[in-house]
Amino acid sequence: MAEPEIPRDEWEALAAELALGLPEGETREQALQLQRNDPAFAAEVVAWEERFAPLFDEIAPVPAPPGHWQRIAAALHGAANDNDAQTLRQRLRWWQRGAITSAAVAAILLIFLTFTWQQPNRTIPAPRPASLVTVAQLTGSDNGPSFIARINRQTGGMVVDSQDVPREGLAPELWVIPADGTPHSLGLVARTGRMHMHVPVPMRAMLRDGATLAVTMEPAAGAPHAAPSSAPVASGKIATI
Repeated sequence: MAEPEIPRDEWEALAAELALGLPEGETREQALQLQRNDPAFAAEVVAWEERFAPLFDEIAPVPAPPGHWQRIAAALHGAANDNDAQTLRQRLRWWQRGAITSAAVAAILLIFLTFTWQQPNRTIPAPRPASLVTVAQLTGSDNGPSFIARINRQTGGMVVDSQDVPREGLAPELWVIPADGTPHSLGLVARTGRMHMHVPVPMRAMLRDGATLAVTMEPAAGAPHAAPSSAPVASGKIATI
């Protein structure tokens, strides 16, 4: 039976757990896939990592008791039929996540408060705001290529979805055009489907609201190019969400 999808209202807790390195097995794979594919969830993970970072230096790693959850799962399996056992094991995963997360956060908070009391003059760093996510929908002619770009301006991660790009000939190249009107290449993108990219630090400041993203068709050799050689086949404005 397929593992149930993680509900959206569980994302914040899952992001905190992933920052702590708690998820295992299929839950971890689902969380990592969500982190790769969804910039908003990835930003949540980064925010939690930054919140926990000042405390990690004070905590020595302690391994969990071996076989704890496996023994519970085995007991459930032996006490119920296959369908009921499967349902119970799925519930167990969620209970396990909640229990581990609560215990881990409680331990971190306890250590945090202990060090705060022992060091009254210690400066506690404020958590950084959640990473900003920018999006742009690039369109051209009715039957021409179209693209959707999602960019995390703090981490530089970018996801570009492409469709209706000709499968042969020149390759699609993505450009950012800031207020001065000078195009800067972000590199080639996929002809179809999804592509993950990384925006260099010096170029992230160009990804402001109102700036333009555009795609031109260019020779694949020599990319990223210094300047486009043709008119855009699709373009759109950046907006922050």
